[in-house]
Amino acid sequence: MQRGYSVATALALFGFTFAGNIAAAPSLEWQWPIDGGNGVLQVELDESVYRHIQRDDLGDLMALDADGQPIPMGPLSQVWMPPSIRELPMQPVPLFRLPAMTGSADGDEVELHIRRGNDGRLSALDASVTPGSDGGDASSDILLDLSALKSSYDALQLHLDLPDDASFDARLQVDGSDDLSHWHAVGGDHALLHLKQNGFELVRDRVTLPRVRHDYLRLHRADGGSLPVDTVEVRTLPAVELTPPQPRSLRLSGEAEGDEAGSFVYRSPGPFPVSRLDLETSGDNAISAVIVSSRSDDKQAWRERGRFTLFDIEQNGARLHNDSLMLRGDSRDRLWRVQTKPALRTAPVLRLDYVPDRFVMLTQGPAPYRLAAGSATAVRENYPLPALLSEIRRNSDADWRPPLAKLGEGSALAGNVALEAPGKPLPTRQIVLWVILIGAAFLLLLLVGRLLKQPPEGGN
Repeated sequence: MQRGYSVATALALFGFTFAGNIAAAPSLEWQWPIDGGNGVLQVELDESVYRHIQRDDLGDLMALDADGQPIPMGPLSQVWMPPSIRELPMQPVPLFRLPAMTGSADGDEVELHIRRGNDGRLSALDASVTPGSDGGDASSDILLDLSALKSSYDALQLHLDLPDDASFDARLQVDGSDDLSHWHAVGGDHALLHLKQNGFELVRDRVTLPRVRHDYLRLHRADGGSLPVDTVEVRTLPAVELTPPQPRSLRLSGEAEGDEAGSFVYRSPGPFPVSRLDLETSGDNAISAVIVSSRSDDKQAWRERGRFTLFDIEQNGARLHNDSLMLRGDSRDRLWRVQTKPALRTAPVLRLDYVPDRFVMLTQGPAPYRLAAGSATAVRENYPLPALLSEIRRNSDADWRPPLAKLGEGSALAGNVALEAPGKPLPTRQIVLWVILIGAAFLLLLLVGRLLKQPPEGGN
């Protein structure tokens, strides 16, 4: 009862603070209906919203009531930031070497001696191998102990142990188990690649998995060969499912930049928070060194965002592609440049990956409520929403989050009129001065006229 009273009180005080702040309705270009009830809600921006936002700081994005009046709204990241693509941690896991799995009935005879602690973690693992009649080459699989992790995971980072001039190319298979007795495949085959040639280095050493939570993983080559792996790291996911925003992608077509061979320019249709990017070729084998730059508009200088080796080749019946480039920080720039050497003949497709922004809002005033964006003049007020949400969370469950509302189909609000820059204000001070000057001149002329009409003194 006390919790409900505290939350209701916080909402009432917050609403009372801003209820009297009534002003002219802002002029905004586009609107989207909000379906989510009343109270504190959160909304996730989709691609159509970004396409209408004019400001890079998203300041012309507002929530309105039925009368067109702004209601309290601000970025959800001010209070709680869900993990982005970049922020998910990687951590090393214990690694054990096993004899490679074999499908031969008369192959090697393998004995495994495994000791586990009370917590399920492996404390020792011994393997003895009696060679079979086929005399196969010695090889080994990798056993990963993930029993100490208290969360799911979705990627493995393999650190290969290779001589400086050595190359490696194999297909990797992953099996999962919770008891070391029953195994099943996790995902399909994965390319593991490390090639050096003519000054280029092609590396693919990350394995992407579906979200899993097996205590043990077994890595083995499809051809039964050995794995020169030194250490393995795993990317863990949040332990509690909070339906965070899912990464999305935007694909852009480029145009040649002037006469510079292999240089292409791309224009983003909105301030998307780009955190990762990649290039997609037309399907032909391609390899090139790439420099990616960006800027907010044509008046700014290009800022380098990263370098990587692009490769898109067919090898052993499989398509191999480079890993995506992770940016050092989210970028909302609208102009992107890709420079390739050796120069690509045609512009590759630029894929921009981003995690959609989420905003929190407090419904206030008459319903229905709507999200609106796109203005040359309107700017959202800075509401003290963090204090409100902190009070609600303090009196609610630790994992409380504002319910996620849905955005409906967008439609025009004020239209293109809202995007027109306002005319220059009238120079009031100069007008007043000119009026005074003209008035003074008129009075002076009137005085001179009266003096000229007066007869001279002493005249007849």
